[in-house]
Amino acid sequence: RSIHVYIIFIIDITDRNTEQSSKSPFSRHRHISQSFNLRGMSVQLRKKKPASPTTANSLSPFGEIKHDAKSFLSRAPSRRRLVLSRFFDKNGRKQKEELEESGILLKEAVFGNDLEYVASIVDPDFRDGEIKLPEFVVRAVKRIENEFIRKEGLYRVNGYDVTVQKIRLDVDQNDYRSFESSNEFSVITSSLKLYIRELPDPLISESKKGDFLEAITNRVHSIPDEDDTSVLDKLKYAVSALEPGAQILLEYILRHLHFVASFESDNKMGYSNLATVFSPNLIHSSSSIKRRPESLICENELCNYVCERLIMGYKYIFNDHED
Repeated sequence: RSIHVYIIFIIDITDRNTEQSSKSPFSRHRHISQSFNLRGMSVQLRKKKPASPTTANSLSPFGEIKHDAKSFLSRAPSRRRLVLSRFFDKNGRKQKEELEESGILLKEAVFGNDLEYVASIVDPDFRDGEIKLPEFVVRAVKRIENEFIRKEGLYRVNGYDVTVQKIRLDVDQNDYRSFESSNEFSVITSSLKLYIRELPDPLISESKKGDFLEAITNRVHSIPDEDDTSVLDKLKYAVSALEPGAQILLEYILRHLHFVASFESDNKMGYSNLATVFSPNLIHSSSSIKRRPESLICENELCNYVCERLIMGYKYIFNDHED
């Protein structure tokens, strides 16, 4: 049909050109173009009626949706669409905790598991070897203290993430070969930080964090000396209120960090640097939702200060089990 219309245009234009043959070629071409455009605008080709209303064949030439398409789009969603929308909707899916409680999702054996369920061993150098601790923590601490204690940037330098994740997966399968074969101190320290960070409940939980923050509130602007017992007594009381498992592991970690700080001249990791690195792993981090940035920064500084005082005053706080 389109070919037929254009042939009519050409014939009609040719007749007009014959009458105006005496005019210049430029005006003749301009007249042909104008005539073709005017006649083309008046032509409306017949549109096929769609078999079923869809948005693709119900659009007008200018992109407007016709009435039948609007009714099609506003109809009730199909069952498949409802199922998919619930699946991709975060609020419609079951949380990880619900899946673990129902037995659909099993917890890992080591990383992310509760302290009471992980494999445990004793450290002969800690509490006369009478207290069991998570096996992975003891292995990591022993390697760090025996092989890497003088490495500059200990705990500050992050290990290669792929290697750290491989160690994590292997340890969860009770396979320590990749852990033992790694000679990168940053990989071992990053693995230990990852384990502590992924505990279901931080060693200093949200419900207990207030006691620690209150203990140092009045001394934030001046770093006290190690013999300042006013702050340490409050921290000692706050530690005694922790859950037994968290209290023992916190003591073991602080003992280790206190030992690391004693080699500050070599590893450049004093109390303040270690506190900055470990504070986010040991102390519960508040949600940033509906919090002013200044408030979050202030709280992070307080948590760092708490961690620093815990490392500095380890021997006083845990005097019943002093080395």
